[in-house]
Amino acid sequence: MKSIKQNTGISMRARPHILYVCLVGLFLCTGPSNALANAASGSASAEIRQPVVVSQTTPLSFGSISANGADIVTLSPAGTVSAQNGASISAGSAVPGRFDTAGSASAAVTISFANGSLTGTGAPMVINNLTHDGGATPSFGGDGTFSFAIGADLVIADDQAPGTYSGTYEVSVNYQ
Repeated sequence: MKSIKQNTGISMRARPHILYVCLVGLFLCTGPSNALANAASGSASAEIRQPVVVSQTTPLSFGSISANGADIVTLSPAGTVSAQNGASISAGSAVPGRFDTAGSASAAVTISFANGSLTGTGAPMVINNLTHDGGATPSFGGDGTFSFAIGADLVIADDQAPGTYSGTYEVSVNYQ
């Protein structure tokens, strides 16, 4: 069968294909209808809290210790003191550290520690295993304050030189 050509010069067989290509092109150029578009607003919020303030009110003191060799002296947040290898601690001389904190009322916090050391006339002594009496889930009271006591271990060397030792450790209080 011979194609019949009209004035356009395009065969009759090719015309349906050309029409299809033109319609697809028109659809692609116009894109989806704006009638199908939709918009929504999202919500956002923020809470600005009081900065946490931490102040030491009572320094941690392991007291006067008489050791006859290496020992670990443990001072609890309640003030109980003991020694693993029999060191003697003068009665009433060991005192747990105390801290006052302030922040946003009723907010939950975490308390964490970094080990410290005491330096003096002999080798440095390590302060580690710090603990607090603030409970498992400490939080600021309704007035935005919170106080807690701390205890720790003091590691005494076998040949620790007699003398006075002092040093630091770190206490961090952060919002949960």
